[in-house]
Amino acid sequence: MIDPAHRTPRLALYGFHRGANGIGRVMCNLANAVAAQDVAVDVLVSQADSADLQLLDPAVRVIELGARRGRTAVAGLADYLAREQPATLLSNREWANRLALRARRRAGVPVWLAFRVGSPMSASLARRPWPNRLWHRRRLRRAYRAAEHVIAISAGVADDLRTVIGPMTGHLAVLPNPSVPTDIDRQAAQAVPHPWVAHADQPLLLAAGRLVAAKDFALLLRAFAILRRGRTARLVIIGEGPLRPALLALAAELGVADDLDLPGFVANPAAWMAKASLFVVSSAYEGGPNVLIEALACGTPAVSTDCPHGPREILDNGRWGPLVPPGDAVALAEAMAATLDAPLPAATLREAMAPYRADVAARAYVQALGLAP
Repeated sequence: MIDPAHRTPRLALYGFHRGANGIGRVMCNLANAVAAQDVAVDVLVSQADSADLQLLDPAVRVIELGARRGRTAVAGLADYLAREQPATLLSNREWANRLALRARRRAGVPVWLAFRVGSPMSASLARRPWPNRLWHRRRLRRAYRAAEHVIAISAGVADDLRTVIGPMTGHLAVLPNPSVPTDIDRQAAQAVPHPWVAHADQPLLLAAGRLVAAKDFALLLRAFAILRRGRTARLVIIGEGPLRPALLALAAELGVADDLDLPGFVANPAAWMAKASLFVVSSAYEGGPNVLIEALACGTPAVSTDCPHGPREILDNGRWGPLVPPGDAVALAEAMAATLDAPLPAATLREAMAPYRADVAARAYVQALGLAP
């Protein structure tokens, strides 16, 4: 293993979000697994205050750059690139990708840029007003065509990217998300101090993600209410977000409030996933839902909407779990009931998610980025 105090960095990761979140966990998985292959790794953050950074191996060096946005952020990143000159800077999120390009120009060093795209770019553009949308699309095209590598986490995201950006100068690769940490079994075995887990007298349904419109947890509540007409069950949605009051109000309206719990942010979702009877994705759109991969890797059966993009690829066209039309509460409820009645074997689901294990996915990243020692 490389001593982090005495090495030249080969890969730098940029674009971590403050606070704990799914993307942060995935990037930590990637950093740890790449470092385990004797590739030096730096993680670049504005401030080292994210809870996700505690997941990093000691072999990974954390560098604080200061400001996150604007000219100061560009200056801090440019100073790092000029000083350390990593072989590749892998950035995550649109704002980080644009700052990475500006910082490389300012540093004037031959660092390769790899832009990681984790969700449909067209969905992000669609939320902008029309004049701003056209301007932003032109800006994205200039930035992404300047990168040596562009990485999409699913084939659907890659197709969407080609539609928005058009031909790209750099190499576009579809690489599996390193969603499953190497210690997933240890995480899954941890206890969950919740009465519905300790006294599992009813099926426990689980969902996870920010409480925002894109996840369409309102659809899940409606499907859960339909399911409850024919059987007893409980539902837990882990995550936090602005729609919490609206979801609680809807649960009360549907008469399922007593069998719904929103515990908020959970540091170890794998422990919950391993104890659940069924995991459900109800999203209107995705890029490649890490939580779906994690749940299946824990051996938990799953159902998902066939939303763009990711679930169809992860579930192999329905082989590893049913896919239902987005927005269809009846179809989702029927798929939930059928999967509870006839779940796939846990070992089968775990094996299906092997390509998403951090060590396996990291090898794909190292090969695609030309980082092999």
